[in-house]
Amino acid sequence: MKLIHEKVIVILLFSVFTTSVSSQNNIDFLRTVKTYQDSVKFVSPWRIPPTIDTTTFNINTYLRIFNKLKLPSGLKCQYTYRYDGTSGTPLLYVIKDSFDLESYLNREYREYIKQRNIDTTTFTPKNTKFFKQLFVFYGFAYQNSVKKFILPEDSEAGYLQYLYFNQLGEEYALDWYPLSVIFSNDELKRLYKFYLNDKHFTYDNEKFKGLLNLNPSPIIEMKKNSCIITWYEIFILNGIFKRTYEISRSTPYTIVKKEDIKILDIYDDRIY
Repeated sequence: MKLIHEKVIVILLFSVFTTSVSSQNNIDFLRTVKTYQDSVKFVSPWRIPPTIDTTTFNINTYLRIFNKLKLPSGLKCQYTYRYDGTSGTPLLYVIKDSFDLESYLNREYREYIKQRNIDTTTFTPKNTKFFKQLFVFYGFAYQNSVKKFILPEDSEAGYLQYLYFNQLGEEYALDWYPLSVIFSNDELKRLYKFYLNDKHFTYDNEKFKGLLNLNPSPIIEMKKNSCIITWYEIFILNGIFKRTYEISRSTPYTIVKKEDIKILDIYDDRIY
């Protein structure tokens, strides 16, 4: 009887230990990817169009952070920065190893001009490049978004990385980040200090202070056919949310938001 009791204790301790290690690994992943995203810069912030500084961003280095995700054989990931003249955002897309992208873009560009009867006789090379990018290349990148092809490992870490990649994988090289995951108590305290020192926002200070005791570590539950992930997100100009997602454990690995609870209102007092 004593031996059985000791075995139960060992099993429980091992379970607690493995859960703790798994949780810490998840937090380490979220911290690593967020730190890398924050480190990405432009070559010259004032340059039009903006160009990502390749000394601060390498697509292979970035993808290695998502070590529980993979692409089907024959596809490789590339990136661009979509700029439409007023604003921009990074785009991650896939291309087949044997695909001649330049020939495709030239062909589609000619077809685009022809269908719309656009007079290009006065176009400079700069005009042509801008039109080709804006109306052909970016469309190709959207149609072949990495999100449509990336595959998760069938594990807690795999689905956490998959969810983050789909929700926030292109959140880098931005002037500010409207949405991010709150993954630790330290991150909560950092956000509280940020809002405390910025008088442009209105929120319930006592309610925000009460959240500083919260443990915002992601909660992951593996079910037979799906993985349930609950984490906290902050939308800078709107508030803090507790959100639960369900990810199917089989292709096409659909993501469904199951619960969306706003736990703190944040208002931007600036007039735009």
